[in-house]
Amino acid sequence: MKEDFLAIGKIVNAQGIKGKLKVISYGSSTESFLSHLSRKEIYLNGEGGDFIRYKLTAFQPHKNIFFITLGNICSRDDAGKLVGCNIYIPKKNLPGLPSGEYYWFEIIGLNVFTRQGKYLGKIKEILSTGSNDVYVARNEGAEHLIPAIPDVVTKIDVDKNMMVIQPLEGLLEDNEN
Repeated sequence: MKEDFLAIGKIVNAQGIKGKLKVISYGSSTESFLSHLSRKEIYLNGEGGDFIRYKLTAFQPHKNIFFITLGNICSRDDAGKLVGCNIYIPKKNLPGLPSGEYYWFEIIGLNVFTRQGKYLGKIKEILSTGSNDVYVARNEGAEHLIPAIPDVVTKIDVDKNMMVIQPLEGLLEDNEN
């Protein structure tokens, strides 16, 4: 069931006496967090691993954090019990992307191959550089930095858990092409 949800933030503190919660976002911008919360419901992972749905009754961005209020959470004590919980939304509620664009969670974990069939490893993280993302593929101690540009990434197949690349000259060691 956890694979059906995406963590979008974490409750880090209770704020005030009426149950307000301080949240850090896992997204890169306020807009991305707001778009995920448009349905006015979030999920927290409860004891035993079940997801518990909460109604979002207030949302207030403040610098790099957010304050939220949840239905049925009316005191600092109630709010304090939720500190440390991740905030989740169902992946099915994410807005669709144009063809050829992917969410990071869809890219991380893909197996990377060259067009010649050499396995380079799994995407373990994504670095945002400003001009383009860089995929970090690791395999048995080897690490490859792959620019996320059409000249290099020739195919992404999320269903087959696979990415195919055409390395630019110098991207891989000479004996790895």
